[in-house]
Formats: sequence, C-alpha cells, structure tokens
Amino acid sequence: MKNPMNSSRPPNILFILTDQQRADTLSCYAPGTLCHTPHLDALARQSAIFKNTYTVCAVCSPARASLQTGSYPHAHGVETNIYQRGCLVHELPNRPTLLSRRLQQAGYSIGYTGKWHLGEGGLDAVSSWGQNFPYIAPSYSGLPSDVGYYGDDFPGHGDGGYDYPQFKAYLAARGLSFDVKDRREGRRQGHHTQTGEVVSPIESTNEYFLVERAIHCFDHFAKTPQPWCMQLHFWGPHEPFFAPTEFLELYRETPIPPWPNFHEDRSAKPGFHDVFRRPDEKWRYWEDALRHYYGFMSSIDAQVGRLIAELKRRELYDDTVIIFSTDHGDSQGCHGGIENKSYHLYEETVHIPLLVKPAMRDAASFEVQQLVQTCDIHSTILDLAGLPRETAEAAHGRSLVPLLHRETPPWRDCVVSEGLSASAALCTHRMIRKGDWKYVFYASGTDELYNLRADPWEITNRIADPACAEIVTELQRSLSTWMKEYTDDLLRDFGRLRPASCTGS
Repeated sequence: MKNPMNSSRPPNILFILTDQQRADTLSCYAPGTLCHTPHLDALARQSAIFKNTYTVCAVCSPARASLQTGSYPHAHGVETNIYQRGCLVHELPNRPTLLSRRLQQAGYSIGYTGKWHLGEGGLDAVSSWGQNFPYIAPSYSGLPSDVGYYGDDFPGHGDGGYDYPQFKAYLAARGLSFDVKDRREGRRQGHHTQTGEVVSPIESTNEYFLVERAIHCFDHFAKTPQPWCMQLHFWGPHEPFFAPTEFLELYRETPIPPWPNFHEDRSAKPGFHDVFRRPDEKWRYWEDALRHYYGFMSSIDAQVGRLIAELKRRELYDDTVIIFSTDHGDSQGCHGGIENKSYHLYEETVHIPLLVKPAMRDAASFEVQQLVQTCDIHSTILDLAGLPRETAEAAHGRSLVPLLHRETPPWRDCVVSEGLSASAALCTHRMIRKGDWKYVFYASGTDELYNLRADPWEITNRIADPACAEIVTELQRSLSTWMKEYTDDLLRDFGRLRPASCTGS
C-alpha cells in the first residue's frame, strides 16, 4: 500500500502492541463493552477491523517471537516464556530474516520501545526471573539494539516496566514519583493478581513514559529522509493492574456482571485448567480486578490518543500506516475463575484485536472476516515496506495488504493456536478454528469442541457428543494436515493419540 500523499515513498509504519488485552475491551469487537477506549474507537473508525484474528500462542514470549520472525512457536523455539521450562530459545537470534533486518533491507529506519521479553541480555546479564538454571543462557544477547532497532532495551519480562533504570531516570529528571495506593495482591499457588490506584500525576505512569520514548524516536527519524517503522509495545493492561485515579473513577461505582461462563458446569472440561483457576473466589474478586484492568486500559488508550495527536501535529498521520494489536488476551475469571492465560485456548485469550489504518486521508472503516493470525502482521509490515511478497510471506504468515485493498484472494479456511502453558506444569495443546467450529487438542486430558456461533462463550463441550463425531474427525484431520504443512513435530504424537486424524490427511 503506497502512500497516496507521496506515491514514490513507502509509508511510515507505527505498530502499537498492548500486552494481554481482551478483544472485548474494544467496542468494535464487543458493542456495549463497559471499557472506555475513545481514542482506539476513533482509530477503528478509520481502520480495517480484522474480526477473526487469533494469536499463535496465548503466552507473551512466543507471540512476540512470532511477530519478529514470522514463524509459529514450534518453529522458532520460543514455545513458552523465556528462561522458563519448556522454552528452547531464550535470546532472540540475530538473523537476516528478522522483521528488523528485513526492514533495514527495505531502507527503513526502525525504532523500538517498551516490552520486549525476548532476551535478558545473554549469559552475563541473565536473571532467569527467579528460575534457578541460568546455565541455559546463551553467550549472545537478544535485545532490540542487538537486532538493529534504535530506541530502548528493556531486558526480560519487566513486571510492568516500573523498575527499569530508564524509567526511574525519567521520573527523577522531572521531579516525579510513581505512587500507588490500595495495593491488593491475591495469591494462589504462587500466582498473583495485583491491583492498585495510581495517585501520582499521569506523567508518572509507564504508559506516558513510553509515548515520550516513541516521540523521541520520531525526532530521531526526522533527521533522515528514510521512511520509518516504529514499534511501541505497552506493558499493560497485563498485571499489575495499576489504574490512575481519573480512569479508575470511570468504573469505581460500575456494576460488572459475571461472565456467562463464570458459573458453568465444568464436569466435561479439562482438569488442567485448575492450574490457574481460583474456584473459591466470589465474583466480587473478579469485579474488582476488572475495574482496575479497564482503568489501566483506558489510561493506555489516552496515551495512544496522545501519540496520534503528535503524529497529526507533525503532519505525519496521513502518511503513516497504524497497526494496533495485542500479543494475547486475558482470562479475567472466565470459566469458573481462571486467571491469566496459557492454560487454555478459550476465546478470551486467543481471539485478539487487530486494527490497520492505511496511510491516507479520511480512511473509512470496514470489517474483514477472514481468519488471521499473528504471523500475518509480520508479513503485512514487510509487504507495506515494499519488499517482494514472496519475501514478506517466506515464513508462516500471509500479507493482509490485499485484504486492506478489499480484494478477495483465496484464503486459509482454518487457523491454529499453539499452547504449552507457562509454568512447571506443562501440557502441549493445539486449537484449530474452522468455520463456526473450534477443536482443542490436549496431549494430556480432555479435548474440547465448541460451535462458536451457537455457543460463543464455550460453555458446552461437545467433544463426546455422538452427533458431533464427524466434525471432530474432520477437525482432527484438518489439524493433522496443518501440522504436516507447517512441519509441526507434534504430528507424530498427535497421530498416535488421535489416530483418526491420520486417515485421509
């Protein structure tokens, strides 16, 4: 998609990624949502809204590695969070096929700030985030600057980004402190949900700081005539859910009803989900968490609006493609009190938002219904940058540019999400969505089958329903075919555990 304002120059690209954002926090995915995001709503009114986008994995590091490599987790080796059991690659390797290196080949200036979670900095820097096996750290460093980005290196997970020296220096230089009151922390088996009210100025928040860092990168890009691609990756609304007062006030007195699946009968559901379930918590626990989660999201939305206003002030908005998405969603008490993500493949965590505003004036919104996944974002950015489409689609993604032009190319009829979980309790699982149906394979435990049109909250597991035997076989065969096409080495074990999948694949 060339820039209509200057057809000889590829567009600037701003890629904004949130962390652990449910699709139903946006009104374009959930009309009537209680979450206030006016600036993202305005962006959606000028964007292609991809209604059926799925993360390749509902865990931070794997999804982020797929954005940078264009490959599924089973191929790039970051199958769960770095420096945790089950992960094979802990520092992003510096390869010419990375998004950053491809963009440099296309003549782009490239910038990055915010959550990375694809490296600690190598053997000398590794903290392993509490794990006691730093000997697995490689000798090389896989931080943004190591793979070509201008901007910031924030090693590891970050836990909200509040303890990095860059953030502390920013606060000190402005005479600010980051103050949170009413901190509450609920723990179960070592897992926790933190909430709190930010009572210091908005300028003290991490989301405000990150927009300042992005604006700094805009100043850097202005020194050259090259087009640029800037990535801004917020730490929120991932926990800790610290919501500034002015945004928490939007929800403080708002009743939030339980999810339709909160009181479901779980007798036919996988027991593995109990690893991250709080079955003894009443709905008020989740209601309080959601108020802070929504308040945090509204604060991020305000900073997205501030960044867009800066683009307009610099007269760059019409020249810039804006891509907005998230790495994965959040459970927030779904299905009987599940928190966090990764231990299941329900829509709450695998169905994600994706908005793409073209580089043009007065763009009109429209919906795209095709099945889309994380790796497609990688391919789309490279296609927008002017690289040959065969290069942009060399890994596991497809460019969305034809869909942005409202073309109807032949498209995939199914999409897959992977899972391995994210703690010592590992269990391999795969989800395939095809038409209205969704099948989830668990290497240990009960599989799942849902008709999303008839049962959008995935309450009734129909895996053992005799009336669904043919659709189960069809979806298992489709998943087997996908594994073969994408060289997923789970194929052999899947065939042994679900032998019907091998027939006719």
